Amino acid sequence: MQTLARTSRVVAPLARAKGLSTVAKPFQSLAVSRKVAAPLHAATNDAAASASELADKAAAKAKEAASVAVDKAKETATKLKGALNQATLDVDISQFLKFNFAAQVALTAVSWFVVFTTSHANIVKGTSVNPVALILLVGVALAGYSAYLSFTYLTKAKKEGLGALDGWAQLNAFYEHATFNFIGAAAAILALFASVGTLLVQSQSSFATEALAQAAGNVVLAHLVSLAFLTVLTRKIVGAYEKLAAWSTEFKNSIAKLGA
Repeated sequence: MQTLARTSRVVAPLARAKGLSTVAKPFQSLAVSRKVAAPLHAATNDAAASASELADKAAAKAKEAASVAVDKAKETATKLKGALNQATLDVDISQFLKFNFAAQVALTAVSWFVVFTTSHANIVKGTSVNPVALILLVGVALAGYSAYLSFTYLTKAKKEGLGALDGWAQLNAFYEHATFNFIGAAAAILALFASVGTLLVQSQSSFATEALAQAAGNVVLAHLVSLAFLTVLTRKIVGAYEKLAAWSTEFKNSIAKLGA
């Protein structure tokens, strides 16, 4: 009995020690796990920070490229918009319009008065109307129509601005106007030659023939004034569209460079 008691007293502490070691094992595993997890967590944070930094750099570059593209587009758009009004920017076209209209009206009015008075005088005398006057009347009528068209340009520019005289539609209108001027000038030149021929054939020159010759010269001059005006505006509009085409090519090249 004494031997058993001694044995139990020896075994009991050993059992308690074994039980304690069993309880301590989970805590030891937990400590080891914490030691391993700490470096992994730090590495994960570093990777996330690096990825965020790379994303920020990429976003900054994309934003910078977009800003450059927007600035280039704005610059090109400004040039394209200015090209449409380029025909009226470098010369005071409004003064040119007034001079063109006034000169045509004055020259046409004088010529019309001469043709009317000479024809009326022939009718009063009971003689036939001079054929030169009839030919010249075509040139005078077309000169009057040309003056009317010039007046429409002037009023249109006052109401809508000088930019209203730009564009392909207006360019075609100028070409049609020039056609009337060529026909009218041809009729006036023919009348002028007929008047000069009459003066050379007659032994004594008549006032009516001399007046018709002067009127024919005025009509030719009126059509030449109109043609000069139309030529200037036509050249300016064509030049504006040439600049527009050049800027369009520049814009396409800029877009291609940004895309590359």
